[in-house]
Amino acid sequence: MMKVSNLNNPVCFLEAFLDEYLMRGVGALQKRDVEILFVHLLISDKTFGDDVDFYKMSHALGISESKVKRLIFDSQLRYQSYTEIMAKEDFLDLMQNGSFFVDKYKRVNFIIRKPMLRQYFEEWLSRFSGLIDSSFNKNLVKVSLDDLSGIILGLTENPEDLELIKKNLDQPKAGLSPKKYIGQFLKKFFTDPECSIEYGALILKQVIL
Repeated sequence: MMKVSNLNNPVCFLEAFLDEYLMRGVGALQKRDVEILFVHLLISDKTFGDDVDFYKMSHALGISESKVKRLIFDSQLRYQSYTEIMAKEDFLDLMQNGSFFVDKYKRVNFIIRKPMLRQYFEEWLSRFSGLIDSSFNKNLVKVSLDDLSGIILGLTENPEDLELIKKNLDQPKAGLSPKKYIGQFLKKFFTDPECSIEYGALILKQVIL
């Protein structure tokens, strides 16, 4: 169970909690508000690390994983102003950390733990007419290379930056659409054992961010 000794900075945690709790007067915050604030401060304190383990957090707090996810989602909405730029950065960090792999059906598989990032990713898929398959694991995302290429193309603000992707293809075919170029690039860095996904992600950061 959760103890004060688990906190990295108990003094800052308590001060921040009291400042927020007393701001509107004692009793003004409802139970749900207090829970959201508490989880927000746990994340700020990095009590459970940079990448929160839902199982460990739910065990420490004595609540279900689903409730942990809802509280984190609500805390991000209320306190952290999670923007699309932040979502892009987190998404590319996942790729750079080697968290992506391609299965036998040529779908890209990866896990999204952050609720707000998942919401953004699903919105990107919807925006660019893609489909998402997460039927086997509520955190595991499965998406085709074609749909992932569409997302990357849609998130690229300057089309000229796509030239960097073409330069990193061994023999780019002439006349291909930008989406097809991106698809070739992703296939190369996801499936070629001589290529590094981390390096591919660094290139994509230059294109998207």
